[in-house]
Amino acid sequence: MRTKSWLLLLAMGLLLGGCAGVQTAGEDSQPAGLGLDKIRQACLDEHVENRIAACRKAVRLAPGEWRTEMQLGWLLYRAGRVPEGVAHLRKADRLHPQDAEINYRLGVALLKRGDLDSAKRCLERCVTLQPKRYDALLALGSLLRRRGKTQEAIQVLGEASQLDPGQARAWAQLSLALSRAGKWHEAVAAARKVVELEPNDPNARSNLGLFLTNAGQAADAIEHLEKAVALDGGNPTAWYNLGLAYTATEDYERASQAFDFALRFKDDFGQAHHNLAVVLMTLGLCRLSEVHFDRAHQLRVKSAQVVLDQFQKLCHPQQSDSTEPLGTGTSKNSSGTGG
Repeated sequence: MRTKSWLLLLAMGLLLGGCAGVQTAGEDSQPAGLGLDKIRQACLDEHVENRIAACRKAVRLAPGEWRTEMQLGWLLYRAGRVPEGVAHLRKADRLHPQDAEINYRLGVALLKRGDLDSAKRCLERCVTLQPKRYDALLALGSLLRRRGKTQEAIQVLGEASQLDPGQARAWAQLSLALSRAGKWHEAVAAARKVVELEPNDPNARSNLGLFLTNAGQAADAIEHLEKAVALDGGNPTAWYNLGLAYTATEDYERASQAFDFALRFKDDFGQAHHNLAVVLMTLGLCRLSEVHFDRAHQLRVKSAQVVLDQFQKLCHPQQSDSTEPLGTGTSKNSSGTGG
């Protein structure tokens, strides 16, 4: 009897001991669930290092979650791995269609990849879903401007600039679209907003100067263009635009210097060669003018017939009836002129 009682107690002890090591189904899944949550948080938290690795793990552990797919695609795009990023963003779009954020990120990534038609569709869908979204309007307007859809770009970028007037980028893109449409005074107004917001941006000063020159306000343009080259002396476009403004005010000496500076920083700047040739021709420096005309024509910049006629008249008056084209490298220099 005592033996049976002892055996019964021993069996109960073993049973109780075994229960102490047993976990319920809920307890067993809890650590794994917390681990996945932490991985998700690491993927989505911008302050975490190596977020791409965290997102890859989250996608592997929970492959049907669109947020982590979207985040992984965006991080890959920003890391310069655009095709792979696009693939994950497309998957996010399939998992969660008609989401504005996915369409914005996918549109931007497709734009970077050069798939402009698909990028346009994504950005338009984003704007339809969120009509007052500044970054999407800016991206769409910039894309439309690049595609040559100028009037559409003006409308979209106008909305963006009014939505957030304190942001210079929309004003800058709007000024470029307006200039493409030949709306110089409106382009000047938009470019002035950029300069107000970014007074030390040489490109903003250069664009404003160019638009002022084309609007017939070259004297005002010079101030901004001189400021542009003071801010960035190695900017060939700013020097070129300054040369245009000096030419418009008939300050040909300074115009020639400005065009020359543009060419120092960009020797294959065809328009600068051509405009320098015109200025040198006006100054009577025919030999040097012809050198730059030749170089411009080599760079496929064509001279208007009126320019060719003027060159013949000023530099080869004895050959003014000749049909020999300028810029072939075979024109004869007139005696006693040039530099």
